[in-house]
Amino acid sequence: MSFFSKLIAPVVLVLGLASNASAAILLTVDVTNPNAVTFTGTEEMPIANGSTSVFRGFTLLDFLTASSTVSFVTNQTSTLVGRGASQTLHDIFFPSNAGRNDLNIYDSSANGTINLRTDRPAFRNVLTADLSAIAALLPGAGTFGQIILGDNPNSTSQPIVGAYQVVGVAPVPLPLPGLLLVGAIGAIAATRKRKKAATA
Repeated sequence: MSFFSKLIAPVVLVLGLASNASAAILLTVDVTNPNAVTFTGTEEMPIANGSTSVFRGFTLLDFLTASSTVSFVTNQTSTLVGRGASQTLHDIFFPSNAGRNDLNIYDSSANGTINLRTDRPAFRNVLTADLSAIAALLPGAGTFGQIILGDNPNSTSQPIVGAYQVVGVAPVPLPLPGLLLVGAIGAIAATRKRKKAATA
């Protein structure tokens, strides 16, 4: 393998990791304004198949920084839908069986089915919710977490289908693949500098 190939291989590997990581982000959450927090479907593919009723919806694990002081949030508008269901997911619930740190998004008045497949986009459109009552518990920009189907975070029957990412006014830290990429580029620069000094 040539010297250049040895240097560029880590960068190619890291770019591949970064691509896979971004593909797993099914939902972005903008917490800039607690009065109008937005949950936006990225239309990315889930990492596992799964199905559940729209009444059970899906859950963002460990979303809040502490236990919620409210059980339900009712002041929101939504066009957010999950694959296979036409009903909008517009209700928010904080399940008590997991300490109310998790956030469940569902439809309390419908009987449709969310049917996720790894070769189809998972969620699309936007839910906007007033979470000002628990503004102090909202996660900071740059937070990542897992998404499962259903409303029981303790269930072992529903797989992790992807992840959510929190965005906002604060700078978003580079996820691990990005940090690795910066490190790889730095290593290349340092190696070239040492080689140049040795041949001088």
